Amino acid sequence: MVAYGTDRNASMSKPRKNVKQVKATVEQLRELCRERDIAIKSVIAARDGDYDKVAPGMLPEDFDGHALVSNLVDTAARDISEVMAPLPSVQCNSLRQNSEAAKKAAQIRSRIGQSYFNNSRLQDQMYGGTDRYASFGYMVYVVEPDFDDKMPVIRVDDCQSAYYLVDTRGRTLCYATTATAKLSELRYLYPEYAAQFNTMLPNIYSTEQQDKDCDLISYYDENQISIICEDMELLHIENPISRCPVRVVQRPYLTPGHARGQFDDVIWVQVARAMVASYTMNALEQSVNAPVVLPNDITEMVIGPLEAVQTDNPQGVGRVPLNIPQGVFPESQMLAMEQMKGSRYPEGRSGNIDASIITGQGVQALMGTFDTQIQTFQTLNSSALEDIVSMCFEMDEALWRNVEKTVRGDDEGSPYEITYVPSKDIKGDHTSTISYGAIAGLDPNRGLVFLLQAQSAGLISKETARRYLPVDLNAVAENQSIGIETMRDSLTIAIAQLAQAIPGMAAQGQDPREIVMQFADILKEIQRGSSIEEAATKVLAPKEDQQAAQDPLAALLGGGGAPGAPAEGQSTQGPSGASALLASLTGLTPGGQANMQSTVMRKQPVPA
Repeated sequence: MVAYGTDRNASMSKPRKNVKQVKATVEQLRELCRERDIAIKSVIAARDGDYDKVAPGMLPEDFDGHALVSNLVDTAARDISEVMAPLPSVQCNSLRQNSEAAKKAAQIRSRIGQSYFNNSRLQDQMYGGTDRYASFGYMVYVVEPDFDDKMPVIRVDDCQSAYYLVDTRGRTLCYATTATAKLSELRYLYPEYAAQFNTMLPNIYSTEQQDKDCDLISYYDENQISIICEDMELLHIENPISRCPVRVVQRPYLTPGHARGQFDDVIWVQVARAMVASYTMNALEQSVNAPVVLPNDITEMVIGPLEAVQTDNPQGVGRVPLNIPQGVFPESQMLAMEQMKGSRYPEGRSGNIDASIITGQGVQALMGTFDTQIQTFQTLNSSALEDIVSMCFEMDEALWRNVEKTVRGDDEGSPYEITYVPSKDIKGDHTSTISYGAIAGLDPNRGLVFLLQAQSAGLISKETARRYLPVDLNAVAENQSIGIETMRDSLTIAIAQLAQAIPGMAAQGQDPREIVMQFADILKEIQRGSSIEEAATKVLAPKEDQQAAQDPLAALLGGGGAPGAPAEGQSTQGPSGASALLASLTGLTPGGQANMQSTVMRKQPVPA
């Protein structure tokens, strides 16, 4: 229910309600939601296949209320809820983007907000919550304190019998749920109220009275949280935050009133399909078991395999033809199509797609309505989760302001552990940004295609595409890993290309054994578990005598002998006393291949 013209500050100044006032408020809300409660019960009965509760007497009694058609309402609701269930990411931003300290503080708050989701196991609860959103038209988040873990927890409430009042901005003013419980269970859960429970039982030893059903009311508003049984208040705590710790996500509605579920109008089509299928099966049974017509000359007939019948009129032997109307089968298909249209559930989700897999245009047209409702929910749910994270920040800071806590979690595929103090790390900043990313409303396969096309067209960077992938991974760590892998591949190629110089060295009379031994040593290091860069660094490191050698340019200019140069007095003449000069040039070709060129010049003095 929506309250128009509500002054929130005025409502916060009101004192807390007593038991009588709470029960009166719940009764008023229940009266306003009477039609909604009837619709919810009909949807639950249709999904359970109990069509007699939806339309008593519509199905033949021979089938005992069991339908002979698939339950499209239940199938569509489960499929839609599974697509809606994945949670978005929590991001806390800082106004001072140029400050590293502010960025680090924002990252800590982001991980604190994500820890609320993880500690509450919110992802597991989302499947039931989104199922209720599609079936009932709304889902409810409740923030409650966990005094054992000293953290706020988020609960997706079972809102089948929930009554609430919200303002025009979607903020919850009050929220209540009703349920029934056995008196024996209440005595066990609330032993401190055993004396009050005994006053409700004239004979506390009576088993029948112990199993008495009691009405329970859980009530939340901006001032209090109460649990009431009959006329007793079993629990009362003051609301630790400045607002009602409840957020309702409602489907869009046309006129003010209760939210409508997605299947409120198609459950009658489901009943009609079940009725047509039951009558069709009944007609088939009667046709197969129709009476047998015999000529007058047959007085006895044995029915069975390989039995013979002797008659002068064989055309007169047979069953009475009971024809099934041909319009029954098209009508069943028409009802199924009408049910899909009414529930906005595309036929493509069932796998029955008559479209081109090359262009994908037909698939896109079939899935259009499905994508829009997913995107609508993600927009509404993002706004709701921003309020919920803000409530968690406020409650954490209000109840455990100076308590040091350590939380662990997973941030985009990378595990983390942080220690924080609410008064130091939250510091009154309860804002956050909840985002489903650039592929909101798209299924994972088409979301991946969209990112690849946008990245190849230069619209987004690789890092942005990596952040919005429909998988959990750490974009920063993954970027570093890709860079390391690229450098390793380059180093491996460089070492492999160096080996191509061995035949040329051998042909020119040089000794290639050193390179061969270095390759063997690199392979041994890799087999021992070293990485390629560790093996290359260890094996190809310069020798100590080479490090201590003179600069090659100085040696070339005559400043000293380089390693391997002829010693003083050593002959440098070739055969027949010729003076030899060896010039070598090594390098890489434009294609990256090793290249080595050598030139030998011999000079022989000419006699005078």
